[in-house]
Amino acid sequence: MSDQHRSRQQAQRAVLGASIYPILVLHFAIVVLPAGQLVSGSVGDYLREVFSLLVPLWFFLALLVFAIKWRIRAIGVVGDLLPGIRGYRRYGALRDVCSVLRAFLTAGCRLDEAWYGACAATGRQSFIKAGVRCAETIQAGSPPSGILDQLKVFPPEFCRIYRSGEQTGKLEDSLRLLEEDYGRKAATSLAAASFWYPKILFLAVAVYLAVKVVGFYAGYFDMIDSLADEA
Repeated sequence: MSDQHRSRQQAQRAVLGASIYPILVLHFAIVVLPAGQLVSGSVGDYLREVFSLLVPLWFFLALLVFAIKWRIRAIGVVGDLLPGIRGYRRYGALRDVCSVLRAFLTAGCRLDEAWYGACAATGRQSFIKAGVRCAETIQAGSPPSGILDQLKVFPPEFCRIYRSGEQTGKLEDSLRLLEEDYGRKAATSLAAASFWYPKILFLAVAVYLAVKVVGFYAGYFDMIDSLADEA
């Protein structure tokens, strides 16, 4: 689990690092583009326009960093709506279930406790509820493989490989295979998100800059035309 937490932290740093440049460019645009108002002596208008954009931006960034740092649940809900991040969270949770469940079984823990603890380790309510169902099934004297197909959080390949390991007495080996597979899928999803989302942010900043520049020149030429008409 320590390796998985370390990989999450490295991924967060990678995404934040890739996002720094477009955020700095956005700050530069907010500060520089309205500078024409300083030429006309409208310092108050310039400051109002700049801070009307900077303050909400700073508030949003501070809220985002706080939510990520303290793992606010709303961030997870939003993440589940975003391609790439949704896959990373899902596959990462499945990887954690396999890893923790295998560790509990290796340590000789009871199967019901192992299942509940493994699902609880994900911190996700859907998995915790699934862990409770599995623990109750085991306590009732039935194997958890009998209800895995009914639990939407577990994909078909998980149910099939778990059931095979349970029947052959090689459950820990099966869990190791699943852990490695979901770990690769989580890493692939995260790599895609780390690559695309900073670029989408940069594209949004570029579009904002283009709109502001076009607006600036449109205003400038309108002023020239009005001066020419007066002359």
